[in-house]
Amino acid sequence: MAASQIPGPWAPRPAPEGSGGVRRRIPFLRWRSEVTRLVQAASPLVLIGLLNMGISIVDLVMLGRYDAQGLAAVVVLSDLYSIVFNFSAGFAGVVTPRVAAAIGARVRWQVCTIVRYTL
Repeated sequence: MAASQIPGPWAPRPAPEGSGGVRRRIPFLRWRSEVTRLVQAASPLVLIGLLNMGISIVDLVMLGRYDAQGLAAVVVLSDLYSIVFNFSAGFAGVVTPRVAAAIGARVRWQVCTIVRYTL
């Protein structure tokens, strides 16, 4: 099958006008820098999640020595704590940049409105 007959999104596309028939690709270094910045931005969130799991694991290990009833209580409360923590972290992640933008634009009266609408 010739290259011009390949169906679907994998078919080669014609080069843009005025490029002399040369298709340019995104340089590898640009892609690599984007991934590096993404990892740098996401690493604090990953660390917070791992530390939150670590708290639950330490609680389980400490209370697992007593009895099964205490262990069951820790498991249930650990799940509830995780839900509350993740909801609060999500709320803070949404509200903080919007409030900072309002304060930076010197429209402090909008801060209450932003928080109220986010809730």
